[in-house]
Amino acid sequence: MASTSREDRESSSSPLKRVASEPFASRPQNGDHSPQPTSTAPTPKKCMRCSKPFFVQDGVYQRQEECHYHYGKLKWNAKRKSQFFECCDRPRRAGGCERADVHVWKGLTFVNNKHYFGNIVVTKVPKRSQPASVGLPSTISSSFPGVYSMDAEMAFTAYGLELIRLSVVALDGRHVYEAYVRPDNDIVDYNTRYSGLSARELEAFAKKSLKEVQNDLMGFLSANSILIGHGLENDLRVLRMVHQKVIDTSIVFLEAGPNKRTSLRFLAKRYLQKDIQSSRFGHDSVEDALTCMELMLMKVGQDLTKTSTTTTISSH
Repeated sequence: MASTSREDRESSSSPLKRVASEPFASRPQNGDHSPQPTSTAPTPKKCMRCSKPFFVQDGVYQRQEECHYHYGKLKWNAKRKSQFFECCDRPRRAGGCERADVHVWKGLTFVNNKHYFGNIVVTKVPKRSQPASVGLPSTISSSFPGVYSMDAEMAFTAYGLELIRLSVVALDGRHVYEAYVRPDNDIVDYNTRYSGLSARELEAFAKKSLKEVQNDLMGFLSANSILIGHGLENDLRVLRMVHQKVIDTSIVFLEAGPNKRTSLRFLAKRYLQKDIQSSRFGHDSVEDALTCMELMLMKVGQDLTKTSTTTTISSH
């Protein structure tokens, strides 16, 4: 993936030039996807990068304010007996080592962002035997609903995170679906460090709308299909899709304790001896989806071996 140039970064922030000069001005309507203006005063949003409060309503920032933040986590340094950011090796109270044009938020709380949950699709139970699932070996019955692993990349809009790329792999590891997506709303931050996509790249590759991606998925997913992912609730939210048969590797592998999720990168290294997410150009959603599938196949294999061993011992 090409690196993000200065031109890309400037292009990434272009929607900010249209920030309303008047507080709480409503954005122009954009078909069914735009929210209706509200008359109530906005509640403050908490920036997920620097934790500062900021205000945005109906897709318009009240005022433009730079965000200074650390992208790395705080790590304890035993030698110095203090916490330091892994991104810049600065102490806990140091100012941010990175800057962005605006504050950003996830925008996933229904109460505070009701419009975001419009256009929801729900996977359905097939009325009759469905066609052979994508990517299945010929030895498996065509009535098998399919096991898939997916990973979504997201960018920030004034309404929170929105889908810009989706990758799906099948049980046998084949890459069966790929889409670059045009968000419903203007992007204020391409999140390139993680999404791997700059303004120029998304402009070149994004051909589908969210609705088109939903229709594609409904073509081979049913309510009986099993979906695997890491932090899968985030992927399903930006897809605006309801699906109940899910396996989340961040929950299956609770390495850090019951309330702390372990990164996919750590799990890949520990269990698969595999280095992922190491590129400075961002994450690869195909690689991440495949890693989730490999982790679960390994886990199921280990569990079956343990069950077999236990059964053998108990029978003697």
